[in-house]
Order: sequence, then structure tokens, then C-alpha cells
Amino acid sequence: MVTSPDRDVLEIAEANGVVTGRVRIPEGAPCFDGHFPGAPLLPGVAQLRLVADLVADAYAAPVSVRSIRRVKFSSPIHPGAVVSFRIEAAPGSSRLAWRLGDARAEVSSGELEVTVGSP
Repeated sequence: MVTSPDRDVLEIAEANGVVTGRVRIPEGAPCFDGHFPGAPLLPGVAQLRLVADLVADAYAAPVSVRSIRRVKFSSPIHPGAVVSFRIEAAPGSSRLAWRLGDARAEVSSGELEVTVGSP
């Protein structure tokens, strides 16, 4: 599985344009630095990057985010959290719809326009 300073991918699968799995956000991840001291939360921009990185992991290709079409942050993600994900590509489109969740509820969702592979 993929491990980086910002994520430990516990499971990942791709079928018919849908990427699903679970990822752990390490307690010492650099993305928590300064956001917020004493009560760290995963910043929204780090969640968007996480979605793009998970797609890159699933397809073994670089992913560039072209635009954010819609985003909703519903609940905080704390250090050490295990987050489930579902990322769905619209057929024939560069649009991705995603949902991140934890054991309690959805934590964020939205749509991104991306380029997979060389931009």
C-alpha cells in the first residue's frame, strides 16, 4: 500500500471508474503543522490534495487539479483518523465526484475537474 508523510493507504480498489478504500492520516503528518496548534485539523486544501493523490495512486499516473466545481466540509478530520473514500469519475469526463467519511459520518464531499496523466 502507498505510504507518504501525509497518508497511509490501508486499502484501495478501482472498478468501472470508481476508486474506493480507506486511508489513515498519520498523527505527525506535516499537513497538520500550524492548523491549529493544540487542536489540529486536516485543512480543506489537504483534503482536496488527498483526493487527487488517491486517484493518482489508483491509476499510477500524475493528477492535476484544474478546478474545484463544488466542495463541502462537514466534519473535522483529526490526526490518526481512518477515513473511507469513494471517488467516482463521470464517464467521458474529467470530472470527479468524491466523498470522504469516518466511522461517524461524511466529512467532506465535492467535485473536481482533473487531468490524469501528463497535463
